[in-house]
This record gives sequence, structure tokens and C-alpha cells, in this order.
Amino acid sequence: MKQIINGKKYDTTTATEICVGFFGNFNSKKVTLYQKQNGEFFEHHELSEFGFREWIVPVSKAEAMDYAEQEMSVDEYESVFGEVSE
Repeated sequence: MKQIINGKKYDTTTATEICVGFFGNFNSKKVTLYQKQNGEFFEHHELSEFGFREWIVPVSKAEAMDYAEQEMSVDEYESVFGEVSE
């Protein structure tokens, strides 16, 4: 999916997929975190309940890190965001 938001282009085919989470009744909502080549993050939302919809939401690095903490293993997380102290 491609979308322009606030004058910036977001493209799921050129960005790097970081992690995926499923939510809602019967996992009807899929949220995929992506990182653009310039380092910016965004979420691609897909909702399959009551018909199919999809949209993109730009997120800050802090928001991306919060989401990734829930969906990634420690090794996966640190491979993207760097080593975390104990």
C-alpha cells in the first residue's frame, strides 16, 4: 500500500517490515510496523471485520519502540533499536 500523509510518502513495498501484531475479535485487525529507508516508522493497519479496510499511520520512534516491545523477542528488538541495558 502507498499513501501520502502530510506531504510524505509511505510505501509498504519499499519499507522494511519490523513486526506484526493481530488484535480484535478473531484477530480481525492486523498492524504491521515498518521502517522507511530514511529511518522513519509507520504502522500499516488492516481491518477485516465488517469488510476490508486499510490505512497507514506515521509513528514516532518512541511509539514504534513501545509497539515493538509487545510484539518482538529481545533479540529481534535489539537488532532494530540497539542493545538495551539491564
